[in-house]
Amino acid sequence: MKTERFPNVPRELLVELEKRFPSVLPVDPHITINEVNIRQGQQEVIRFLRSRFDIQNTTVLESP
Repeated sequence: MKTERFPNVPRELLVELEKRFPSVLPVDPHITINEVNIRQGQQEVIRFLRSRFDIQNTTVLESP
């Protein structure tokens, strides 16, 4: 399977996204399932970007 190149993910972007969209369980008893789904999607995107960032930095460190 061919791996497509993904643009570099800056550390500053990840830090800011993790600040603005923290990975915490909602405590609002009136939150809707739709709002929970939205927050879950936000975290999925951040986790994806974090994994790409980690791969990019591991590759850079391990390259000759």
